[in-house]
Amino acid sequence: MTERNDAIDVRHNVAASRFEATVDGLLCRADYRLDDGVMRMHHTEIPAPLEGRGIAGRLVREAFRYAEANGLKILPQYYAFSALYGLAYTLFVLALAGLIFKKRDFV
Repeated sequence: MTERNDAIDVRHNVAASRFEATVDGLLCRADYRLDDGVMRMHHTEIPAPLEGRGIAGRLVREAFRYAEANGLKILPQYYAFSALYGLAYTLFVLALAGLIFKKRDFV
């Protein structure tokens, strides 16, 4: 079954510190750690059969909406990606999420 990414039901799983969605029976997630008003986004995981459908972007977009609504700052920390691609990759992933950033939103 193919879903458009805006039709995906994203849940905020506070106990697990992540935003998640189940698509075609598979769990997709964007993990964070909350420290002193800073949401440190450190991991996204999308099962291989679901890649390329914009799911990670949808999860990250919901995380940013939550952060904005709750006065949190965002600190992207995709360690595995940063080692390979650096800041350019992180910004590319965030741009794919369709987000508009303000300097005050970042640490």
